[in-house]
Amino acid sequence: MMKYSKAVLGVGLALLVLVQLIQAKDVMKVGIRDGYLKSMQYKDVWTAARAIGVNRLEIEVTSELKCPNLYEADGKLYHIDDPASIDRLKKTIKKQKLSINAFATVIPLSGEKTPQQIQQWVTAVAKVAQQLKVPVIMMPLIARGIEDDEFIKRAKEFVGPLAPVASQTGVQLTIENLGHYLNRQEILDPILKSFDTKQVGLTLDICNMYWFGHPLSRIYELAEHFAPYVRYVHVKNIKYPEEQRQIQRAEGWEYLKYAEPVKSGDLDFKKIIGFYYQAGYRGDLTLEDDSLGKFRMPELREIHRQDVQYLRDIIAELSSKQR
Repeated sequence: MMKYSKAVLGVGLALLVLVQLIQAKDVMKVGIRDGYLKSMQYKDVWTAARAIGVNRLEIEVTSELKCPNLYEADGKLYHIDDPASIDRLKKTIKKQKLSINAFATVIPLSGEKTPQQIQQWVTAVAKVAQQLKVPVIMMPLIARGIEDDEFIKRAKEFVGPLAPVASQTGVQLTIENLGHYLNRQEILDPILKSFDTKQVGLTLDICNMYWFGHPLSRIYELAEHFAPYVRYVHVKNIKYPEEQRQIQRAEGWEYLKYAEPVKSGDLDFKKIIGFYYQAGYRGDLTLEDDSLGKFRMPELREIHRQDVQYLRDIIAELSSKQR
């Protein structure tokens, strides 16, 4: 009986250790969009990232497969259009002890490119993402001056053929709620519901919905509603005058004037990220703080650091509740 009890205890301890190891990996991390590091004027993008304590970058990739925001002291830029260039980026990332949490591909729906051209572009990016172990491709959908129904139609036509790319490469594709169309539930809902979220999910930037003009109370309803679709997250904040917070404002009203560091804005990110967490999201929280233009070094660096620490504190609190 004693031997049996010891055996059971041993199995129990082993399972506990395994669960703890899984939980340790299953924790949100903080990243930043590559273009938001330039204003600190460090010699290269890698030094800028380390200066604010971030080791995860979202990298923009153009339709020419260039990475315009990755810069070196010698002025050389990066691209991912041939094996040698891909290998250079891979070795640099490893040497700098950084990782890429997403590639960003801004997709026009206005006729500049056909769905077939978009498919070729995103397929090429996804194959590189697979090689470099980049988990997400973030795809803002851009259009102007078309009717709502036409936007929904084009979004499905352009994004639908990309779903198999996700299956083939294991890379999560996401669309972002951006601009006039995708910050409205009546537009975003039917598009998201037409896809399998394991293939095409949502990059939720809830501040974009505040930018659009929704009242603050409505923002929390939208965050909770869309949480099950979330596969990637952008974070920024705004601090509007009190009389403007709970009313429907004009789209984009005084945005840059009232853009605010993440911790001190109107949006309660502890509450918002909690919705994502409860829905099962454990991916990255990627900063794109649009208030940074109001600051200069060294204060600019400190605002970056405060943003990062604020999000890490939220992650730590949520993770401790899970245990």
